[in-house]
Amino acid sequence: DPKKGEVKPVTHQLDIKNSKYIGKYIKRVDNLKKVTGKEQYGIDGGIKDSLSAVIIPFPEFGSIPLSCNESELLKLKGVRHVLKIPIGFAIVADKYWQAIKAKESFKGKWKKPKTLFSTKEYEKECKALTKNYGGKDLLDEGSGYQKLDHEVEAEYSVPYLAHATLEPQNATVWVKKDEAFVWLPTQSPGAVQPIVSEITGIPREKIKVESSSLGGGFGRRGELDALRNATEISHKIKKPVKLIYSREDDMKYGFYRPYVFSKIKASFNKDASDIYWKQSIATQSIAKELLPKMISSMTPSWMGNTLPKKLGEFALLFADSMSIKEGALAPYNLKGAQILWQKTNPPVTTQFWRSVGHSQNAFFVECFIDEIAHKAGIDPMKFRESRLKENPRQLNVLRKVKKMCGWEEKKGKSLGLATHFSFKSYAAAVVEVEYKGSLVLKNVWIALDCGMALNPDGVHAQLMSSVIFGLTAALLGKIEIQNSKVVQSNFDDYPLLTMAQTPNIYTEVIESKEKPTGAGEPGVPVVAPALCNAVFSATNRRIRHLPVSDHMDIA
Repeated sequence: DPKKGEVKPVTHQLDIKNSKYIGKYIKRVDNLKKVTGKEQYGIDGGIKDSLSAVIIPFPEFGSIPLSCNESELLKLKGVRHVLKIPIGFAIVADKYWQAIKAKESFKGKWKKPKTLFSTKEYEKECKALTKNYGGKDLLDEGSGYQKLDHEVEAEYSVPYLAHATLEPQNATVWVKKDEAFVWLPTQSPGAVQPIVSEITGIPREKIKVESSSLGGGFGRRGELDALRNATEISHKIKKPVKLIYSREDDMKYGFYRPYVFSKIKASFNKDASDIYWKQSIATQSIAKELLPKMISSMTPSWMGNTLPKKLGEFALLFADSMSIKEGALAPYNLKGAQILWQKTNPPVTTQFWRSVGHSQNAFFVECFIDEIAHKAGIDPMKFRESRLKENPRQLNVLRKVKKMCGWEEKKGKSLGLATHFSFKSYAAAVVEVEYKGSLVLKNVWIALDCGMALNPDGVHAQLMSSVIFGLTAALLGKIEIQNSKVVQSNFDDYPLLTMAQTPNIYTEVIESKEKPTGAGEPGVPVVAPALCNAVFSATNRRIRHLPVSDHMDIA
């Protein structure tokens, strides 16, 4: 009741069957603009006649900016300002190309970190930490570990990964005396006003925010470093500024999916009807820096900036391991499972990456389950089917891809399988490969039960995207760090899957009357384990450390 300010619950039942929109295949309203180049992304729109800015970030993780050749740079054509900002330095010019050219002449001095970081040494550290299955308890289910007829033990790892959005990070900001305007592509619009207010002191209600379309997100645009930097710059010069990262800035000074190392052992009887599982995981906390930021963005302005940060730090006591353990427990009626976490503290900045902790845990679980099935002499499809009888929805997606790929007719030859539950949705995939001196991707079949698919066409598109995204990472993705510097810098050394390498992709969305659940992320976790299980089926070689390209050529 608007007059009384009361909110009354809806009493009518939604008629799904006769709905004009729900469950119908509906074209996206932005398709035409996107294919004709008229869609406005962050780098396209903003504020007319803004100055252009580029950043010169820290050369090593932990470096602190000291000074630079400011007077020389200011003599260059179009250069208006050279500024020191928390991440390093910024060059502001009339045009973007002028700022880029000035950056080529930049010379700076930095206070370097006392110790330098290397991923090769870090990998050794994580391996040593998990050697004796130590760490903080993440999950403890059923009985303690017992030795039965057979035992399998293996080590797995996934590398640091970039998000590699095709549109580099950017933000346009105009900080005036007592108000501000922001235009940017972001996955965290609610955090924009608190951040700008914290830097400038302008009240949140005086900060106008317009969010553009995203040229890829995948979690990377949940981090607002471009906004922080653009706000710092505009706040100093009181002029509108469009900041655009170069591809190299985005790749080398970004936020990454963490490196994760895992050691697993399982003991089981002859038919693997009884399985005991023990696992130690070594990795850093994503939540350590992200959670305080998230809490801050959700609190009202009257709380200020200090209290929300303290609340975020308090929340860490309970949620520090949230992304480490999601999807870590195998759904196959284990007699007992103990999973432990060896927390590390490298200087590398991290961020949620499409499917977050599920991206590594599905790989560990589904590949290791295949090893158990192989040791027990059981077909991997039958192994899973027999142990998912109490989980009808996951069993259903499994049987759907079984039928789609013709598993029984092909007898699983050169096929790999994986199934996983994430974001309240059930996914299963089968990958088919061929190996003749190099690996060829033939086909991928993937099915998803995400409850009621509001627009099935969008879900099918998300599944295709998940397959390509997952294959790119599993086959080719790896960020390496030497002397605290990221080695990879562009798509020449951090390649994406090409159209020629992309397999045939077949998708199925399960019809359901259950509540709608996740669709953009659940397709990703099953891709890497299905791929690596297919490689084993075709070559008898286990890929336990991603990417696959470290172990064989990709056609």
